[in-house]
Amino acid sequence: MRSTLYIILGFSILLFAACEGIFSDVTPRKVFDIFWKDFSSTYSYMDAYEFNKDQGFSSVPNYSVLRESDWQKKAQLNFETCYAKYNRIINKDSTWQTLWQNVFLDLVQLLGDQHFRILTLERNMQDPFKDGDFATYFQNEAKKEWPVKLYADDFKKFTYGIVKTSRNTKHTIGYIYVKELTKKDQSVMEGAIDNWIYLDKELKNIDVIVEKLRREQIDRIIFDLRTTAGGSLYIPLYIAGRFVTQSATAFKLLERDNKGDLTRYSTIEVSPQRNTPIASMPMALLTSKVTCSGSEYLALMLKTKDNIVHIGEPSRGCAGLIIERELPDGNIVRYTSTKSWQIKKDGTLYSYFKKGIQPDIRVDGDPTTKEDEIIEKAIEILDKDKVFSLLPDSSINK
Repeated sequence: MRSTLYIILGFSILLFAACEGIFSDVTPRKVFDIFWKDFSSTYSYMDAYEFNKDQGFSSVPNYSVLRESDWQKKAQLNFETCYAKYNRIINKDSTWQTLWQNVFLDLVQLLGDQHFRILTLERNMQDPFKDGDFATYFQNEAKKEWPVKLYADDFKKFTYGIVKTSRNTKHTIGYIYVKELTKKDQSVMEGAIDNWIYLDKELKNIDVIVEKLRREQIDRIIFDLRTTAGGSLYIPLYIAGRFVTQSATAFKLLERDNKGDLTRYSTIEVSPQRNTPIASMPMALLTSKVTCSGSEYLALMLKTKDNIVHIGEPSRGCAGLIIERELPDGNIVRYTSTKSWQIKKDGTLYSYFKKGIQPDIRVDGDPTTKEDEIIEKAIEILDKDKVFSLLPDSSINK
């Protein structure tokens, strides 16, 4: 019995020593090497930057669609330039503070890409994107006087109602605001839409909303994405299907193949999911500078409609699907692994990365006023009998 205990005790000591050796082997330099190997083979927008030896990196002013051989060469050159910079900073004697502050957060600021984040690190250190424009925009919107009578239903993903204004309107205008597009079960892989609906029953409330607005006999609708952030690709597909009358290509993706190379092109199609009168009604789509990622996908899907006018500010320009990686020190890094382009109605591609999806009618919200200028413009446009003859000829969506 005693010999058995000695054996167990000895084995425990050896196991503890081995674990100590493993964990003590995790150094800032090794974490950097592991991070860079994955980052340089996965991040998809390194070709979107110019490098100047005096000013460092800056976004390409008119970044659009390069030939594949051109953007791959440019991306490789930028990765090598960046690596040379950080390789001089991080050595075997570097501290964790140096890795976090002088590499990770510096890279976040350098790229200026909302999708590139060091998630766990942000809790303890200043992050240039944390809250930022989002919190300010939320606060400003909360002070606005909305000309909308909202229903009392406590839906987590949506708010909706009917436009009520002091002016006499000829049309009954419905209103839908999307609060979030996030998924609730992180363990389920994105795949069949039916699986998402089963997991996220809250999403089905969009059908409840559509039916209630139909009973109100609306003939116009405002779809508000101004404070909607990211989320799954499949949730926007489910929502958009309620508001389109025909199948259409919403945007184009460049994804990685089985070898990890960024060479596989695909198009995302949106199709009608319900046969309701609301789908054929004229729509005003509202966006702002904080409309980003998954909500930009939803905006692109809705913009396939013929009878839609896009009003507000350009979106944030978070283009592409993201992945997350856990580093050996416990930090989680997230960045874009694909490219995505808006397909304009003339068939040409437009990269909205960091530039945003451009509205047909630009209206910048004024934080100093109580009036919601963007919604008021939407009401003004939708109340016209010939809504879409008012679009400027230079609209980027034509």
